[in-house]
Amino acid sequence: MRGWVSNSEQQAVPDALVFGDSVVHPAVTNAEGYFELSGLPVRGEVKVIAVHPTEPLFAGTVLDPD
Repeated sequence: MRGWVSNSEQQAVPDALVFGDSVVHPAVTNAEGYFELSGLPVRGEVKVIAVHPTEPLFAGTVLDPD
């Protein structure tokens, strides 16, 4: 899965950690806020959560890859 993490003002968030269901190692967003997360289940709903180690950012969504 590829995606983009932004703040409430639609600005890119670099260095955020992105976790997904059953993913052992999180992805880290690059300087433009983009990430690539592998190892997600291919069926059913998947929860994806982004957190930042130093900024007050916590966001999540549920996706259906089918």
